[in-house]
Amino acid sequence: MTRFRDSRTPLPPAPYVVAVLGMLVTAYASVFVADGRAISVSLLLDAVANTLALAVMALGVRAITERVRWSQVTAWWFVPVHMLVAMVAAQLSLLLTTLMLGASAWLTTGSFFWRWLAGPARHWQLFTVVFAYAAVAGSSYVLQVASDAREAETLRHEAELARLRARLDPHVLLNTLHVLLELVRSHDRAAEAAIDRFGRVVRYVSAAREPGQELVSLRDEWAHLEDYLHLERLRFGDRLRVALHLDEAAAMARIPAVSLQPLVENALVHGIGPRPGPGHVTVQATRDTDTLVVTVTDDGVGTTVPATPGAGTALALVQARLAAHFGADARIRWGAVSSNGGWRVAVRIPLHTATPVSAFLPERVTS
Repeated sequence: MTRFRDSRTPLPPAPYVVAVLGMLVTAYASVFVADGRAISVSLLLDAVANTLALAVMALGVRAITERVRWSQVTAWWFVPVHMLVAMVAAQLSLLLTTLMLGASAWLTTGSFFWRWLAGPARHWQLFTVVFAYAAVAGSSYVLQVASDAREAETLRHEAELARLRARLDPHVLLNTLHVLLELVRSHDRAAEAAIDRFGRVVRYVSAAREPGQELVSLRDEWAHLEDYLHLERLRFGDRLRVALHLDEAAAMARIPAVSLQPLVENALVHGIGPRPGPGHVTVQATRDTDTLVVTVTDDGVGTTVPATPGAGTALALVQARLAAHFGADARIRWGAVSSNGGWRVAVRIPLHTATPVSAFLPERVTS
C-alpha cells in the first residue's frame, strides 16, 4: 500500500509566530515614539494595525511559496515572479494598512476615516513590506528545505529497514522449514503440532507491516520466540534446554519485529550446535527504569573453538535494525561468558510505553 505524504510545508511553531508579531508591534510603536508621538492607546492600536497588515501579507507570501516552491529555484521565471508579486504585495499592503489605521481611528474616536500614507511614511512602508516579503519568503523556503531533508531521511530510513528485513526474513523461514522437514521425514508424532507452530512462525515473520509500523510489543515477539524454540527443541531433542524469563513490566515494550529470534538462533547454531552433549540457553527480558534489557546467554562453545561460518551475521543485522529505529539510544553488546565457553548477548532498548500492563505473559521456565 502506498503511503501518501502531505507536501505542504509545516507552519512555524505558534510561540515563534507570537514572538515575531510582538516584536513587530514593539518596532512600530518605537518608530512612532521616535517620530514625536506620545505613548497612548491610539499609538498602540496604530502599531497593531500596521502589524496585522504585515501578518495578512505574510499569509499571502506563504501561499505563493507553496505554489512557487524552492525546488523550482533554477527556473528562469523564479526570481521575476517573486519581484512582481513583491511589488503587488507592497501596494496591497498600503491599502490594507489604510483600512487598519481607519479601524484603529474608529476604535479610539468612534469615526472611520481614510488615513493614506504619504511622503516618507509611504516610502518607509513600501520598503518595510518588500523587506518583510523577502524575510517571510526566505523563512518559508528554509522550512521547505528542512522538510524535504527530513522527508529524504525518512525515505532512506524506511528503505534501510526494508533492506535489513528482506535479508532476515527468508533466512528465518528457511531454517524453520528445515526443522519441519526433518520431523516429517522421520514420521515424528510431533509433526502435526509442529506444522501448526510453523504456520504461526510464517505468519509472524512474513506479516505485511507498513513503513513506520515495524515495532511490535515484546509480548508478541515473545510468543513468536516460544514457537520458534518449540520447533528447535524438537530438532535438538534432549541436547537443548531453554529457560525463558519475561518481566511483566517490560511486556508491552516496543521492539522491531523478529529481532529476538536471530539472537537465540545465533546461540543455537554457533554455541549449542558444535557443543558435545546438552546445552542451555537462557533468554531474559527485564525493565531497568525506562529501558528494556534483553539478554540471551548460552553455555555453548563460545570462543573455545574456531567460529563457524556466518557467525556474527545475525547479530550485525539486529544491531543495524536497532540503530535504524532508535539510533544511539539502543545498544547491543556480546562476548564470551568465560574462558571455558559460553556466550552472552545483551540488548538495551528505550521503552516506548511507561504504562504497566494488566495482562502480561508470566515468567515461564521450560527445560
